[in-house]
Amino acid sequence: MQILHPYSEDRPQDKAETLRFLDSIRDRFEVVDFVVHRSDYPIQLSRHWGRDDIIILEDDKVPTVADLEELAACPKGFCIFPYPSRDWVKTTVKDWQKHTPYGLGFAKFSLEVQKEFPSDGWDWSFRPTQCDRIIEKDIIAKRGPMHLHPTMIKHNHGPQWHWWLLDLVRGH
Repeated sequence: MQILHPYSEDRPQDKAETLRFLDSIRDRFEVVDFVVHRSDYPIQLSRHWGRDDIIILEDDKVPTVADLEELAACPKGFCIFPYPSRDWVKTTVKDWQKHTPYGLGFAKFSLEVQKEFPSDGWDWSFRPTQCDRIIEKDIIAKRGPMHLHPTMIKHNHGPQWHWWLLDLVRGH
């Protein structure tokens, strides 16, 4: 299994915690870092698609080691941990249960799922900046919603004042 870490070089303050997390797990997991620009995310991701089970951890998402181990061990082939959107107050786990937000922030795709939905079949009618919709649209149409893990992970995008509450709830 590979942990794919697509990252951009903007807003480094939002990514430092994710980099520290990845550094702490590199001795136990194969982490593949690659720079992306919003318009080439699907192209970069397609280079890794169909080779091995993958977990995508985007550059401003921060799971715990337990979250990563849970995702890696999950028998479901298409699953995700939810995270708040930029407008974090309005994004709830219930929204994710309805699959209102699309997101690849911390998601797993088994090799079986990847082979069933090869990257050369991704629907490019969406803008390339909507990589999540490009990938998930056909999978969800055929397989139903992603298996949703119940814990909201940290998303370091924008104002940071609200994370004290999530850290308090999760016991960090």
